[in-house]
Amino acid sequence: MYLYFDYSSLGALRWYVKVSRKGRRIGIRGEYGTEAFDSAYDAAVAALGGVMRKRRAEPDPPVQPERRYVQADRSQRGQTRYYVQLRNGLPKIRIRAEFGTKGFDGECDAAIASQIALYGDATDHINAQKQRNEPRGELPAEPLKPHTLRW
Repeated sequence: MYLYFDYSSLGALRWYVKVSRKGRRIGIRGEYGTEAFDSAYDAAVAALGGVMRKRRAEPDPPVQPERRYVQADRSQRGQTRYYVQLRNGLPKIRIRAEFGTKGFDGECDAAIASQIALYGDATDHINAQKQRNEPRGELPAEPLKPHTLRW
């Protein structure tokens, strides 16, 4: 099933439902995202003989790993993928092992070592952990007194 849109010759937005590539299409009237639009969409799918599929919803945000240089990213299809990237502008290396396994840690170490060998400098570390921002201490309640210098 495909829900797609195009523009008329006058520039008006038009929505259509099509179940197969070469099959018939049905136009949907109404504002996208409203109840009337959803019911018209369901009716068009039923009229074309399609089977309702689960609609794409906003997925949960990916779990960011604690390792430095390792980033989680969400694909267009909702899959979580993990990459190693030393700095912005450098190529990413995809980690294919499952997150949280020893194989994942081994692939991360190998990818980080290869990136450091190619693009690294003295500030990069192979087994570096993500740096956390420590909470700041409380400010003093009393105002500071200026120091007086005596010679």
